[in-house]
Amino acid sequence: VALVVAAFFLLRYLRKLIRLRRNLPKPEPVKKLSPYEKLSATLAQVPLSLEDRIYYTQLDFAFREFLAETVLPNAMEMSTTQLVHALQKLVSSTTRPQQESITLLLDRMTLAKFAKETFGPQWKEQDRRAVLSYAEQLSLPQQEENENNQREELKQ
Repeated sequence: VALVVAAFFLLRYLRKLIRLRRNLPKPEPVKKLSPYEKLSATLAQVPLSLEDRIYYTQLDFAFREFLAETVLPNAMEMSTTQLVHALQKLVSSTTRPQQESITLLLDRMTLAKFAKETFGPQWKEQDRRAVLSYAEQLSLPQQEENENNQREELKQ
């Protein structure tokens, strides 16, 4: 008799679960952001009013994370000097002023983080734009390569 009662309640419980699962809305597919879009969204969330040390730490982390996802897998572990040399080798097509500007930007990030150097708010906005511009330059060849790979997969 106890077995019959237990089976009755188990069936009732299972029916309730099945009804609940049928009524649940289907989850919407999550759109995966490209590394550039992720960088852009991250930098948009970093307020310019932050203390320089914190602002540049977050800017540096976001930029290195972008580089690690796109072109330099070990960018998070590299020193600033190593990163500059790797970027110069990677983007040989950039002009000399662009290479110097990214070098100055990475040096400014390092100074703000470790030497507690302060810069004005105009530098923060300018550096944010420079990071996005440089990231866009790096992501363009990557996007073209991804599109070509997707086309080849579709052909097969």
